[in-house]
Amino acid sequence: PQYALPSAFDGDIFETMKGLAEEVEGRELAPEEVSGYYTRRAVSHVLSNPGREAALTASRALLLFNDFEATTYANIDYQRWYSPILRWTPTFAWLFALALPGVALLWDRRRFHLWIPLLVAAISVLGFFYIARLRVVMIPTLALMAGVTVSRTADLAGSRRWRALILPAALAVAGFGFAKLPLLSSDPSNDWNKAGGVLRVLERFDEAEAALLRARAANSENPNTYMNLSVLYRESGRPEEAAAAEDRAREIMAAGDQDRVGFVEALLETGR
Repeated sequence: PQYALPSAFDGDIFETMKGLAEEVEGRELAPEEVSGYYTRRAVSHVLSNPGREAALTASRALLLFNDFEATTYANIDYQRWYSPILRWTPTFAWLFALALPGVALLWDRRRFHLWIPLLVAAISVLGFFYIARLRVVMIPTLALMAGVTVSRTADLAGSRRWRALILPAALAVAGFGFAKLPLLSSDPSNDWNKAGGVLRVLERFDEAEAALLRARAANSENPNTYMNLSVLYRESGRPEEAAAAEDRAREIMAAGDQDRVGFVEALLETGR
């Protein structure tokens, strides 16, 4: 599945969620009331759907050590397209693969304090939701454990204890494979939309269209892409294509309205 926000919740997600809560409650809510509102409904949903919540928790546990980076405002896959440095920078999977043998070597009560950042990240992700910045606290610890792996491997190789290298190598390969499980795919369509909008304003129409077509390829259900293509086509003298793009945008937004209605109905149901 693709990690993408439904079109009905596009824009300021915090204001959107506040507005939905106020719509259900029928009155204006203070920020702290909104937080309490969703906390109560989350608890109600968990208690009413323990099996579903267990499955979601298992998914978050897998994502905690997955190579996929769920970001908020900047998409790493889009950034890699422009940056050769990012394209060649090792990803989380490489760090996890190197760290896993070190984890086994540091499995000792006397070193329990080293595990605290991992526990903090796990609690944050399992109890809340998966996003890259919630697991960042464990990166220094994983780097330390990766260093232990490298040091131990060098010692074993230096003393020609080749058989002793089999287990760390197997753990590293298993860790890399586990982190590379294709759990989610990225959606850089908003980033390509922004690039297309800037290029359009600069009247670099061919480059703008190329960027917007990349946005469409990344997520064909993003209505902003078609709205931007409509504006681009009108400004570049292609009225028929502009009309078709606008019609497609309206179709997607109409479907998004149904998603919004469904979400409101779910809030009403959990509040009963």
